[in-house]
Amino acid sequence: MKYALVYWIKNSFNFFVSSIFCQFLYLLPINKNKIILINYINKGYCCNPKYIAEELIKRNTNYKIIWFTSKKIDYSKHFPQKLKVINISNFFLALYELATAKVWINNARMSLFTKVGLRKKPNQLYLNTWHGSLGIKKMDFQVKAFLNSVNKDWIKDSTYDAKICNYGITNSQFEQEVFREGLLYKNLLNLGHPRNDIFFISNSTDIKQKVYNSYNIPEYKKIILYAPSFRDNMRMDWFKADFGKIKQAADQRFGKNFIVAVRFHPRLKEKSKQYINKSEFIIDMSEYDDIQEIMYCTDIMITDYSSCIFDFLLSQKPGFIYAEDISKYNNERGFYYRLEETPFPIAESNEQLYNNIITFDETVYKMKIEHFLDARGCIEDGKASKRVVDFISNFINEV
Repeated sequence: MKYALVYWIKNSFNFFVSSIFCQFLYLLPINKNKIILINYINKGYCCNPKYIAEELIKRNTNYKIIWFTSKKIDYSKHFPQKLKVINISNFFLALYELATAKVWINNARMSLFTKVGLRKKPNQLYLNTWHGSLGIKKMDFQVKAFLNSVNKDWIKDSTYDAKICNYGITNSQFEQEVFREGLLYKNLLNLGHPRNDIFFISNSTDIKQKVYNSYNIPEYKKIILYAPSFRDNMRMDWFKADFGKIKQAADQRFGKNFIVAVRFHPRLKEKSKQYINKSEFIIDMSEYDDIQEIMYCTDIMITDYSSCIFDFLLSQKPGFIYAEDISKYNNERGFYYRLEETPFPIAESNEQLYNNIITFDETVYKMKIEHFLDARGCIEDGKASKRVVDFISNFINEV
């Protein structure tokens, strides 16, 4: 009880100080050339903000580009030199930079900052790129079970975030509908997801070498990526993949020399050492920042409900769904469309997955990908980063 009281007093005092500080910050002028990029606050240099930053740097502009992180690492080894990296443990500095920046770019909510009193000014631009793509599982405000159990402050903070967001970035007609209802973003720009431009790059040895060298993988090896999603109750009883059987099927259908790379969702990566038994053909890639780079090097991908496979399908490489709890997950979370509408062969057991890999039909699969993307009005073409940065530059120059 004593420690709880001390914690409450400390938090209340910090909130009070932050609120006063934010009122002062609202009076400060804006640096029209300052851009803030945020990726889940602490999930490393990846996702849409990374590829927007790369395009900004490529153009050699005079923008002051700032990246927020909470990782305690050698920034010079993990981020481009032209990025100014700020650790959000220096919270008041982070608030100052946000209050004086012309552009905010985030792939999640801004609630960490707005709930302590930070206010977006009318002449600031807040773009939200989100972190999913054409995903099958319902999101946020369309998940009734989640809304009934979640903290009411989360609902309040997320609703406010949607209110102050100038534009959400989408890649399809489908996402435009989903983002309006599930995320409450009303103003949307259908520009494509910058992180998916990577799948339109032909044979980049640099990306492959970066991933392979990180795990000492011989260059002749081929990768099967198993990247499952999390469950809302964080249970792990679904983790039953037989990696030996998966490798055996892939070796038989697609040729030998496969390894299995396992990458847990960021919410589960702390459990990877407990659940992933590494061996000569199983590698834990849960700590690798950029899953787009991993997928670029991947030859076969397997997931349950993770939206990342809907990025991966742009490569037209084989993808499979393996989930033993489909009915339960659908009842708890809900799907936007039936799993059977996806291009991916579906398995509810290791035996079914083995058979799906063995009997995989590449011609049928590619036809299904084309139909799937057309049906959802997907516009991905490898030029999303350019379109987003063009929009940002026009906003900065016109206002």
